[in-house]
Amino acid sequence: MNEGEGAHFPSGCALPFFCSRRFGDRPVSILHNDMGRGDVKTRIVTVLAGLAVSLLPGQTASGRTSPSEAVKPIALPNVEDMAVLPGGRWLIASSMHSDDVKPGLYAVETATTRFEQLYPGPAAGSGGASPRPAAGGARSACPAELAAGEFSGHGISYRPTSARGGLLYVVNHGGRESIEIFDVELPRTARAAPKLTWKDCILAPAGTVGNAVAWTRDGRIYATVTPVVNGTPRTGDIRYWAPSGGWTTVPGSAVEVPTGIAVAPDNSKIYVTSFPNRKVIEITLGAAPARREVAVKFGADNLSLARDGAILAGGLDGNPADIMRGCPASNSPTCRFTGYAARIDPRSLKVSCTLELGPTVTTTATQVGNMLWFGSSRAPRIWRAPAAALKICPARIDVGAGSAERE
Repeated sequence: MNEGEGAHFPSGCALPFFCSRRFGDRPVSILHNDMGRGDVKTRIVTVLAGLAVSLLPGQTASGRTSPSEAVKPIALPNVEDMAVLPGGRWLIASSMHSDDVKPGLYAVETATTRFEQLYPGPAAGSGGASPRPAAGGARSACPAELAAGEFSGHGISYRPTSARGGLLYVVNHGGRESIEIFDVELPRTARAAPKLTWKDCILAPAGTVGNAVAWTRDGRIYATVTPVVNGTPRTGDIRYWAPSGGWTTVPGSAVEVPTGIAVAPDNSKIYVTSFPNRKVIEITLGAAPARREVAVKFGADNLSLARDGAILAGGLDGNPADIMRGCPASNSPTCRFTGYAARIDPRSLKVSCTLELGPTVTTTATQVGNMLWFGSSRAPRIWRAPAAALKICPARIDVGAGSAERE
């Protein structure tokens, strides 16, 4: 278990701003111990306690969270994508590889923000455990679990299969281009975290690189893929995999560098993003697919669905080549691309709100309870802000990235 700020960085705390300040927790406790020693001291305590409350990030003087301000981030680096588990108590975060961060899958308890690495497990790097054989056999053409140190996760999607758990699909670039499949067992006790066990994989279409994954109730697994020829990406598309027929291209789904994907609640449509074209695209599934598009003001990456059914798009403003050059590590001073989140109405397919988030290199926006969580493939934290911000829609929410990096 790892609950500490900056525990994944050898230097201790990557962002001293959040390590050196306790924003009123300890001062308020000390002051309450002094209560009752006289009227003068009581008045002083009252004033100081009020000042301490006013310093709490993301809160108004009344103690309520302000919808236009962020709250304390979570020190889990490179979270490219997130999947909220049923009930909302836990989510699984996909931490992406960079120069100073090893890739992994983490369980995060949403109320306490404590997190625990689920995969690779402690034995994965020892070389002592033999890779598990695949469960799907010839249906998926997956030989076995990845060897120790090969896993490199990207986009993820959770599929519930019972009240006790489900399946986690993870786009993987390490050792092979694939979608790795894990059994997820939900915890039965208050302090226990979900359990993750590798089950199978689906090899990606030959010559392609994947990004995001989703599923539909009919058993199809959808993925955004981009063909690569002699190191050059070509026009990508959306494909689905089914046990009976392998990979099939979705008609009318050609997209330049497709990134995120989400499925409508009734499974009749899929939503995908084109990062370089700054678009979110709706494709109606079926024999005669229809297509609609909406432009956003940033390079859209991952998609998710808000509690009210709206489409949430996370992304950033920057040229893909510049991002790859400027972000070799999660703490790179040149990796300061401005992140964004947008709310899109699924009926009209129009953008109803766009939030600027500062230099967060945002790749995903996910609603967790009454909060928005913003992940990044190249940042040392998960940023958070009230979901009510999507209604009042301030032009910008300072999640703390800029001020923290200047410290």
